[in-house]
Amino acid sequence: MAQLDNAWLMQTLRVYAGGKVDAETKALKGSADDHDGRGISLCIFDAEGEEADTEGCTVKLGWEHAQHPGLNGLEDFKPVDAAKGRWRLVFPSEMLVPGTVRAKIAIRAGEDEVLTSERISIDVDPSVVDMDAAPGDNALGSFAQTVKALDEALGRAEAAEGERDAAESERAAAEASRKTEEAKRAKAELARESAEAARENAVADLVAEVEAKAEAGDFDGATYTPSVSDEGFLSWTNDKGRENPDPVDIKGPQGEQGPAGDPGPKGDPGAGVPEGGSPGQTLSVGDDGEAAWSDPPVALPPGGKLGDVLVKSGDSDGEAAWATPVDLAMKVPAVFDANGGAWEDGSTERVTVQTFGSKLLLPETWPASAAEGYAADSWRDASGAKATADTDVDWIAPKPFFVRWRPPIPEQLADASWDDLDAMSAYVAEHPEEAAHLVGQTRPVTVQDIGTFDFRLVGVSVDSLADGTGKAGFTLISLPSTIARHPFNDSS
Repeated sequence: MAQLDNAWLMQTLRVYAGGKVDAETKALKGSADDHDGRGISLCIFDAEGEEADTEGCTVKLGWEHAQHPGLNGLEDFKPVDAAKGRWRLVFPSEMLVPGTVRAKIAIRAGEDEVLTSERISIDVDPSVVDMDAAPGDNALGSFAQTVKALDEALGRAEAAEGERDAAESERAAAEASRKTEEAKRAKAELARESAEAARENAVADLVAEVEAKAEAGDFDGATYTPSVSDEGFLSWTNDKGRENPDPVDIKGPQGEQGPAGDPGPKGDPGAGVPEGGSPGQTLSVGDDGEAAWSDPPVALPPGGKLGDVLVKSGDSDGEAAWATPVDLAMKVPAVFDANGGAWEDGSTERVTVQTFGSKLLLPETWPASAAEGYAADSWRDASGAKATADTDVDWIAPKPFFVRWRPPIPEQLADASWDDLDAMSAYVAEHPEEAAHLVGQTRPVTVQDIGTFDFRLVGVSVDSLADGTGKAGFTLISLPSTIARHPFNDSS
């Protein structure tokens, strides 16, 4: 019985150095009717375009079904002629569900050397024989499970090594601090011993001077009396009016603080609160020590609320009344900062006088940004709250406001650097409609020691920040999703 030729069953796929896939072979076909039949004939080429020697390598096909989330797998290629870069794979039945399958080739040449190809697509046609066939539960191959277990073990080892390094750093810092304190203590002890020696020498010199003068008959019968002051100075006096030796500081270094003394006697009791009294009266104590209730110099009027002040007319008989600060037209300053920009006159700050209790008066014009493409969006206070003409003036000390800039938003996500995305994030968190056109677009990201992967923008202002303070501007997910399966926080 004749058999179908391999060339009819296998579809050629050519992969070059750097993961580049031949455009003519990037789109492949499959069918739900193919069982252990159709597949891929893989040809791998080196940087010079020659057939690559792939002996000792492991080649995998990682795939994910676009219409069935969670249906994915990691399949082994079988070597046909590894020395010439030729491998073969038969599509598994689990993959042959009608729709589009996204896939990548992964070539592992060593422990840490992995090359991934560009993304390829496999269009699976519906079955013309059995439309009720359903995919089975997905299960990673033994290689994928081994790689996953190895990655987890390496992660735990790295975490343990990081903890050990941190503990060693803390120990080294503590040891350095101990040595520093020990050096300070030794230095202080040396200074104390030097001061003590200097004091003893000074006293000895003074005694020797007095004895020498006595032997020379300089004192002529004068009696010298020593005394030490509270400050620690030794001085002399004599009963003959002679010249006295110079005073000498004989105090040593300060000693340790002594124990606390006993508590003093309890004070006399204060004046007792007398009976009586009515609302508005004050309690005062007379010269005789007796307390009594008395009326205040100005009678307090009824009413009043928190924040009101008591005012009185100019004459001595004027009545007092409660008034709010706005009634007194209290003026307070507001400082508007250009936040890196400037107004037309070159100034970077505008100070306006506001009336307490009224609405905020904003500058008539906006400053211009020093960065190209940025435009003024709004005024914000130090906490980030938006300030508008409806903001209440409820402060007394000068209050600063800063202009927040609207960053330029590109048409293509790939045109934005990570710094650009960081600058746009806070803005689009409040204005998601201005970045809605970027949703679904992708940009490549290189992950160290793993490879280059595409990241897709899947949401604008939908993912909650980890600290619960608001929404994240952008949410991206890696492709294929075997790298990250959860684009949002669990709470979202």
